[in-house]
Amino acid sequence: METVFVQATPGRWIGQGWNLVRSHLEIFIALALIYIALLLAAGALVPFLGSAVLAGALVPGFFLVCLRVMAGARPQISDLFDGFKYWAAGILTVGLTAILVSIAALFLIIPGIFVLALYLFAPLFIIEKKMEFWPAMEASRRLVLNDLFGFFLLALAIVGLNFLGFICLFLGLLVTVPISFMAVTVAFRELVGPTVYQPPQAGPVNIP
Repeated sequence: METVFVQATPGRWIGQGWNLVRSHLEIFIALALIYIALLLAAGALVPFLGSAVLAGALVPGFFLVCLRVMAGARPQISDLFDGFKYWAAGILTVGLTAILVSIAALFLIIPGIFVLALYLFAPLFIIEKKMEFWPAMEASRRLVLNDLFGFFLLALAIVGLNFLGFICLFLGLLVTVPISFMAVTVAFRELVGPTVYQPPQAGPVNIP
């Protein structure tokens, strides 16, 4: 499938993400609660490393939920744990992105957000294109460089949205986290094309 590049439209993607989340709001709130609780618990058991290891499965899992909703399916709680099928590449992708963002953020917040923008789509390339972590990172970077400032604004909006969710007694994250995942998924689908995602059965699906 040939990749189609378009100009980044962060506001529209976030708006569409909210509309999709709102259509299954109760399930998404439950998914976000489980997602956050598991990451916090893993981080408490093994500081930093525990949450990073678990995020390697839960981040792809949340994107799988979003892809299935975009394909017209009703999300299920169990969908979140299908991300373990992509855990090996997922942990490397999520871990390396977190390290790069942290290093860049040492020089101010803005560089960290630029780095975050570069690798927003890496987990989705792993899921849909069956890429290993480094090719997925590179595919995301090349895609984002077509409109770096536009995708920086998308990453900035996502960070700002979740900051607002955090200061709203933390409970706001139960809504802003799903919106963030869905907005990135909407953007990916528009950028990469209208391929209809089919949920994996025995293993990752090969998208032609």
